[in-house]
Amino acid sequence: MSKPTPGIAPGAWLGMLGGGQLGRMWVHAAQSLGYRCLVLDPDPQSPAGRVAEEHLQADYLDPKALHSLGERCVAVSTEFENVPAQALAQLAHMTRVTPNAEAVSIAQDRAREKAHFQACGVPVAPHQLIERIETCAQVSTSLLPGILKTARFGYDGKGQQRVKTREELLAAFNLLGGVPCVLEQMLPLQYEVSVIVARNPQGEIALFDPVENRHRHHILDLTLAPARIPEAMEIRLRIPLRDSAINDAATHLVRVVKHIKPRHPDGAGRGRHVTRQDAHGRAFTRSVLS
Repeated sequence: MSKPTPGIAPGAWLGMLGGGQLGRMWVHAAQSLGYRCLVLDPDPQSPAGRVAEEHLQADYLDPKALHSLGERCVAVSTEFENVPAQALAQLAHMTRVTPNAEAVSIAQDRAREKAHFQACGVPVAPHQLIERIETCAQVSTSLLPGILKTARFGYDGKGQQRVKTREELLAAFNLLGGVPCVLEQMLPLQYEVSVIVARNPQGEIALFDPVENRHRHHILDLTLAPARIPEAMEIRLRIPLRDSAINDAATHLVRVVKHIKPRHPDGAGRGRHVTRQDAHGRAFTRSVLS
């Protein structure tokens, strides 16, 4: 029998890459649990940096800053998925890092993310990777109308263009700078829902109620908590996630998976006993989740 993973005692230093509003909420939650926080963010007015015990104002790949973060903190996490994965890989040589660099690297790239889902048997929207302008004229018309998205760094409506024809696709590809993109077929979706899952090294899993997302111009406009979805759909969402078998949720009730965010959650909602920030802090420090 393996030995239980020891928790991180309050009073220890925890590190965060990224100092925006999500990081600020994480810092407050960690401090309420008795931890001290060190934030690495290049912005001198970083929201998280302003409330943390200490703010390292430096680039995410700055060698001295990464060394300081790794040496002083017993564990490090990331506020958002576009922090350089190589920074997490470097920190992993010095301290505990979660999520790991590979998970973040996959989540940073829509093409890699979809390939990973498919390899795991998880359904995704019909799509095609477009890396060259010549591909635009060869795209199957079955993918149109669709949404052209940059493979990397697109969020909150950035790096996305709706297209109806190959001609519009070509124009959108040029407008997005000719960088690698993913064309996704537009689907007649009834719902978009998110489920926040926290898991600690001991294997304990905590699920929050599914929330329903509504977008305007590709930007999240409204989140309804709990989601107004059929009970059967909620059961399908909950049971497989608790069993770590998300592919079993891929029934007619859950048609496709859009993406994962292996980091601090930005969804809405509060559990019966803890907030989502508390859950992240507890999972991060190997504490009991419930």
